[in-house]
Amino acid sequence: MRRAPCAVAVNGRHVYWTNTQPAVNFRGTTVGRAKINGSESSVNNSFIKGATFNTGISSPSGLAVDRKHIYWTNQPTVGKLYGSIGRARLNGSHAKRSFIPHVFNPFSLDVDGKGP
Repeated sequence: MRRAPCAVAVNGRHVYWTNTQPAVNFRGTTVGRAKINGSESSVNNSFIKGATFNTGISSPSGLAVDRKHIYWTNQPTVGKLYGSIGRARLNGSHAKRSFIPHVFNPFSLDVDGKGP
């Protein structure tokens, strides 16, 4: 499956991006990651799998990182008003697609780089 990046966020070690599938509905379900030096061997397009719900929520769009976490927005599907904000640790563990649920039409976000 071909993917296209939608949003990009960077910290001192990695570049992260949300993946969309180039199609009419831009549906994708993963967050990618690569080392900051851009080495091809470090590219992982499916670093966080299942970043969005299988049904009901479209692709991840906005993306931000702080000292401990990656955050992304899950847009609502066509005809729906509410999506969510997802969160995972920087190593990709403890991914929660709906860290903050029932968010009205989320598209982008930003976080304080110092973290919580």
